[in-house]
Amino acid sequence: MSAQDLGSALGVSARSIRTYVQALNSSADSAPLVLASHRGYAIDERVWRELNESESADQSIDTPMERLYYIARSLVESSDGVDVYALAEMLFVSDSTIERDLVKVRVLLAEYELELQRSRSRVQILGSERDQRRLVRQLLLESARGVSAAGLISALLELQNIDFRELTAWLRRILDGHGLQTQEYGLHDLALHVGIAVSRIIEGHTREHIDEVPRNEQVNAAAAELANLVELKHGITLSDVERAELARLILTRTGTASAGAEAVGDEYLALVQSILKGISERFMLDIDDDTFIINLSLHVRNLVARARTGATARNPLGRSFKEDHPLIHELAVFVADGIERGTGITMDEDEIVFIAFHLGSYLQRTLEAAGQVRVVCVTPQYYSASDEFTRRVESRLGDAGSVVRTVTSLDYDWATLDADLIVTSTPLPPGLKTRIVEVSPIPSLADLEAIVDAARHARAEKSGERIRWAITTLIDPRLFTRMKRTTRNEALAHMSAQLHAEGVVEPSFAQEVRDRERLSPTAFGGSIAVPHSMNMTAHRTAISILISEEPIDWAGSSVHLVALFALSPNGRQVFRDVLDDFIAILADTARIARIVKAATSYDGFANALISEIGQ
Repeated sequence: MSAQDLGSALGVSARSIRTYVQALNSSADSAPLVLASHRGYAIDERVWRELNESESADQSIDTPMERLYYIARSLVESSDGVDVYALAEMLFVSDSTIERDLVKVRVLLAEYELELQRSRSRVQILGSERDQRRLVRQLLLESARGVSAAGLISALLELQNIDFRELTAWLRRILDGHGLQTQEYGLHDLALHVGIAVSRIIEGHTREHIDEVPRNEQVNAAAAELANLVELKHGITLSDVERAELARLILTRTGTASAGAEAVGDEYLALVQSILKGISERFMLDIDDDTFIINLSLHVRNLVARARTGATARNPLGRSFKEDHPLIHELAVFVADGIERGTGITMDEDEIVFIAFHLGSYLQRTLEAAGQVRVVCVTPQYYSASDEFTRRVESRLGDAGSVVRTVTSLDYDWATLDADLIVTSTPLPPGLKTRIVEVSPIPSLADLEAIVDAARHARAEKSGERIRWAITTLIDPRLFTRMKRTTRNEALAHMSAQLHAEGVVEPSFAQEVRDRERLSPTAFGGSIAVPHSMNMTAHRTAISILISEEPIDWAGSSVHLVALFALSPNGRQVFRDVLDDFIAILADTARIARIVKAATSYDGFANALISEIGQ
């Protein structure tokens, strides 16, 4: 894996990755742990296993959470249970501490529909093999310290009887050979599921039944080939149920290389088309690309299959993607709500972010274009020089702006010019209010950089203007509240009641906001929350503001500023255009701290926010 890919997965620069690798290798007692080549970085599996063995020999388990996962792993790896007092001795804790830990273990097991059975001093897990494999996966990922690309690989390497690289190589070859596709992260997630299944079979734990046997010929052929390789490698025999389970794992994590509507199924195609129609009506975004709709429908089919069999697909970029693309994430939440209503499943945050990936890849350019800087090029006509001038400017602008007109006449009526930025190769009349960049008739690299900088500043000004408009138009002084302390539920109830009292919303609005929060918490950047209803049924568009001096626990985030949006049908575009800008400005905790300090009144809040926009 390259330094750039690792950096993207971990949210750091490639330079930081190189520094981390040097630190890891310099701390190793013998051979380097991380190998470097022209293809990127790779873990030396022999050194990794030796390091794990040496660490496990004297590794201390000190925290309650570490003990909890150690006990759970001991239980799931044992066929006849473990002795409570032996656990206490092994962990160097009292019997009463182990008893308290077992209460927590029961709660953990219940999340996976498993039970803890006790007979005198022995305890063991009761439950299906399917649910025990789900637990094993979670325990491995917790041991790897999180769900990430690196965490998946670390979890795979903990399966001592599985050759991780060989398994992923098999999967690549088999999937490709049978016309099945998955992205890189999905491949390693599939490898972890398959690795756990094979490891459990080797240890004598087999599945008794499977709810539904896949009927996809491509998938079944791929599963059969994989099963034959596993049997040959490990000297075991896979039952029909285990072979069907391999097919299910492949089915719910892959798609066909040339999937058409017939491969998806009318049920899911109709569901996705209905949801996308709702997006068009509510957010004024038209999605009519057949290939995109089929691919999204295929993904929905797979995620529904995962949900109905208790499987999950963890996403390594859930929180960071949500923070970087609030509107795309909001569209994904809308899609998730439609899927839940249409299928009866419950979707988690990771699945919502996968939906956001699909939507973002298709819609991001459209959404960015809506706020693009409109550029006018001014250059006198001289053979093909004006065309070349415009071409160079367009090429360098990229996504920063769009050339909407080229003016080649010097007697142009400048009063009719509608643009955010003028790029000119000739002096213009004084008094024009539009931002101007004067460059050479043949723009140099320095000229082109100046144009891009000016476009970025113009875009920031447009963003600031939208936020200032929202503050002055949508935030009523009567909808401003400052509190010493409150809770999330109390804040939402208070703000919803305010909006209702002002005739903005109906009483049902409060429940609609809670329903939206259930799908995915609306906290961003650590200090701000932007709750709202997914139904744009307010009598007028308005924003209620609540400042809390003490942080509000907002599903794990410490929120000081809450902006509750009430949206009318006429406010659809407001929400679409303002949400990303609003969060981008207020996601900075230092800015929030300054606003909270100054916002002793509505005027103080408005002035502080406008001041932050200007910085």
